Amino acid sequence: MRRPFFALPLLLALVVGALAGPSTTATAAEPPVVTPGDAFDSVPTLSIGRAVVGQRVKATPSGSFAPTPTRVTYRWYVDDEYVGWSGEGDWPVYRAYAGHRLRVELHAERTEDGDFRTGVVAASTVVSPATRTIKRLPTFSHAQAGNRVWLETYFPVWNQEPDPAESDARRTYQWLLDGRVVWTSRDSAVTLPRRSKGQRLQARVILDQPGFQRATATSRPVTVGGLLFRRTGYPEIESFLPEVGRTVRVDTDTWSPRPTRFTYQWFLNGKKIKGATKSRLKVTKRMKRKYLKVSITGHRRYYEPETTFSTSYKVYGPNLS
Repeated sequence: MRRPFFALPLLLALVVGALAGPSTTATAAEPPVVTPGDAFDSVPTLSIGRAVVGQRVKATPSGSFAPTPTRVTYRWYVDDEYVGWSGEGDWPVYRAYAGHRLRVELHAERTEDGDFRTGVVAASTVVSPATRTIKRLPTFSHAQAGNRVWLETYFPVWNQEPDPAESDARRTYQWLLDGRVVWTSRDSAVTLPRRSKGQRLQARVILDQPGFQRATATSRPVTVGGLLFRRTGYPEIESFLPEVGRTVRVDTDTWSPRPTRFTYQWFLNGKKIKGATKSRLKVTKRMKRKYLKVSITGHRRYYEPETTFSTSYKVYGPNLS
């Protein structure tokens, strides 16, 4: 019996195929996409609480998987990047998460007829930055026109003060006069101009840091004091022995800089003499054997009024009687 003509080529093909081994162009089958319905008859719905930096966020399932899974895990993602898993439904919210979407997936697993099956439900939320609360309003040193004033930074302003090692915290300082911002700086001190005398000064601290809302704290208003005079002595009544019938005057050459205006008040035995508000005073008989002195107040623009007293002198009658 003659063999068919294709028998020899077929035999050669089988031999060559056996020597070459299995085909390297075959594509492996992808694993099937499993939906909750494939693994479970019923699944819960998943909700996630408000996520705030510095707190723990909670994911809560409503309902349950049926049949009962053999293992349940929560997997956490930030902007679709896997960050970790937990056996319970809570997770710490870090500063780097602020403003990003946090997603949690609840994975339920079970084995059926030797096959591993899983079901997944998910929920997500946008992470909110933390809010700082004020512990103590900012305060500053004595506010005096023409001088430098410092914000007192050694007391914490907020309950959540940044750690000194956190270099991403940025403070900005604003200084207000009569409610209007006049200086903004990274420096916590400022030199007050002379014209600020009598105005209401406030300091405002603004703190910016990733993961936190902008925090602002403003001090209570303080009235700016004026410049101070320097005195080289005390005023003196020119006649050290005031006598009845004489007119006495007070010396005003004890001020630096010199005031542009003076006001006066004369006293007898420590009580004000009514109407005696000039630099000169006529000594009368009723003043005899009593003690006379004068107060003088210097005034100058941008300066605090300053009052000083002369020495008290006994009033004598004619011929020191």
